[in-house]
Amino acid sequence: MSETPTPTVLPDVSALPPVDDANAFLGRTIDGYRVDRLLGEGGMAWVFQVSMAAFEGAKAALKMPKRAGASDAELKQLFSHFEHEASVVFGLRNQHIVHPRAYGHLPDGRPYLVMDLLEGSTLADLLVQQAKLPMREALRFAIQLSTGLAAAHQAGVIHRDLKPGNIFVDTHETSRVAELDVPTLRLTDFGLAFRAGRDAMHAGTPEYLSPEQARGDQPDARADLYSLGIVLFEMVGGRLPFTGKEALEVMQHHLSTPAPDVRTAEETVPEDVALLIARLLEKDPSKRYQSATELRNALEIRLKQLENRSERTNVVKLSDLAPQSAISTERVLPRMPAGGPKTDEALAQAFPAKKGTGALIGGAVALALILLVGGVVLLRPGQPSSDGQEVKAAPSEPLPAVAPRVEAPVPVAPAPVAPAVAEPLAPAPSPEKSGPKAVVKTVVKVPPSGQVVIAATSTCEPDADWKRGARATLDELARRAAKTSPDLMMWAADEEQAISPAISSASTRGECAAVEARLADFKRKLKTQ
Repeated sequence: MSETPTPTVLPDVSALPPVDDANAFLGRTIDGYRVDRLLGEGGMAWVFQVSMAAFEGAKAALKMPKRAGASDAELKQLFSHFEHEASVVFGLRNQHIVHPRAYGHLPDGRPYLVMDLLEGSTLADLLVQQAKLPMREALRFAIQLSTGLAAAHQAGVIHRDLKPGNIFVDTHETSRVAELDVPTLRLTDFGLAFRAGRDAMHAGTPEYLSPEQARGDQPDARADLYSLGIVLFEMVGGRLPFTGKEALEVMQHHLSTPAPDVRTAEETVPEDVALLIARLLEKDPSKRYQSATELRNALEIRLKQLENRSERTNVVKLSDLAPQSAISTERVLPRMPAGGPKTDEALAQAFPAKKGTGALIGGAVALALILLVGGVVLLRPGQPSSDGQEVKAAPSEPLPAVAPRVEAPVPVAPAPVAPAVAEPLAPAPSPEKSGPKAVVKTVVKVPPSGQVVIAATSTCEPDADWKRGARATLDELARRAAKTSPDLMMWAADEEQAISPAISSASTRGECAAVEARLADFKRKLKTQ
């Protein structure tokens, strides 16, 4: 009779004195989690791979701070930092944000946080390997990041340290982005995050810091969008927009140096994507995208435009270039030499004939000529047919006279004339003043065709409530435009680029009325589709 095996009892971490050696934790348990191996470490923390002792194969990641010989005051601040991160991530639920599992304290007082174990690499590691990403892949990544930020911002959480090192590319789970499954991106390390409206300490990574963070101001959600603009610049351009030998030098660039055009780093970046990145990197937060949702809509439009352009240029039909009677088979055209072939030999090299094609075509032409000539000979008038009867030509009848065709004039409707806008009359000269009488003329300006004439008696007020409403309307119109035809999507993207900054800068009734008129025109354009 075999004996029942005695279950292995793992030493609990409570038997450990306060240590700062990662190897001392290996093989021990922390709140039911067995520490398997060290995944990585930074200046302030370790990250271990752990598994649930009661369930073999259930793996997770455990993060804990180092003691590192810090003073009691420093340890208190460090532990508070960890507790803050735990409280933030437990309040967020989104596919693109790392998911927490447990939180607790070791016997020596240090906190720990157990999270999902992610398999893959950070975006920073990926950029080291590839330098830059293909345009479509970068846009799909940015769409996922804006989705995660939108969830965090909706919960009132500002990340404040968005950078490739805090973005994980999970290769074992995919997300559906623009009808394609791609690796899932997850935002990690919310240690510097804070609730909107609370005081925030001056912190962040200099290369990805927003201007308001560099000034020490309290940032809002738009600071994260600036950082995402830096990340997107790096993904498609292969380098950072601002660098320097010292952190202060980089921060000064964020404050005062205009952001370079990403096309100076990668000339193949489409213009509409370059403009999107430029808007994200505006120094003034009011000139950036005002929400992560607005940014996500703009990114989705740019991605669809890019794919539509690619579909239109990938396939070239010879039937588009030659008469239908010449050839009907589609094939890929070889690249012509610059300026076209200069000689017959060059032409033959550019368009080589397939083996046997020349003989086949020549034989077909010869056969057609033989049949044509033979038919004429056999059926020539005056010659006997097969039955012995002479073939006579039918008597020709005179053709009826045809009167010359006279084209009737096509009436042309006069072009519509836009309503005239009269400038206010200049004030009459004061009778007390001597001198020649001023001649007052009424000047009438006719606006160009398509220009919207705004009444001066608009009742809108360009306050914060109006701007929020106008921006919500623009977001909804952009979202609807993303589901329409490629041409309308491109027009809608241009409209969005023009209307959004006008909303931010509107300060008079006339300016907000102009925005409302343009939004109304946008809406009418969508309804006609």
